[in-house]
Amino acid sequence: MTTRFEPSGLENVKDKVIVVTGGALGVGACLIRLLHSNGAHVFFGDLLDEEGNALERELTSPSARMKFVHCDVTSYADNLALFDTAYQSCGRVDHAIANAGLGEQGQMFDPALTLESVREEPTKSLKVVDVNLKGVLYFARIASVYLRQPPRSGESNEGVVDKSLTLVSSVAGFREDPGLYVYTASKHGVLGLVRSLRR
Repeated sequence: MTTRFEPSGLENVKDKVIVVTGGALGVGACLIRLLHSNGAHVFFGDLLDEEGNALERELTSPSARMKFVHCDVTSYADNLALFDTAYQSCGRVDHAIANAGLGEQGQMFDPALTLESVREEPTKSLKVVDVNLKGVLYFARIASVYLRQPPRSGESNEGVVDKSLTLVSSVAGFREDPGLYVYTASKHGVLGLVRSLRR
């Protein structure tokens, strides 16, 4: 027997313009398919061009716009380009989802570290912070502006409050995970950002 999660309320995404990072594979690709199948106009970014372009080709339809944009979330310019693509195409952004993430890399606290090896900067480990936290900070900053813009088409959006910013964390964001030092710290940071932004 296979269990399949079917979230409720997806009828509300029909004709909404949604920007997503990390949509080429895995959970992100499933999210893109789910949003698109429910009539959302989806603009998604990822570093994985081949997979992202393949997903765009797979889901292209006349009823809902679908666009993949190459996006390194650690690049402020790439985040801007993703939002600009959605805004120029549809004249508004309704929902924004920061989904891109990177698992633990390198050995930040390797027990084998010595007085010599500790001198080498842990750049591989810190890439996790760049993707999981700096990228989310960039995304949230840019989203906060695009989400407040009135529709460019001249339609009235008075009284419309159906806007959202979603920052994806992890169970590692609210518990300890031995061995996942940098990943856990970065995901705790995402939850801290959400709490700081919610008002």
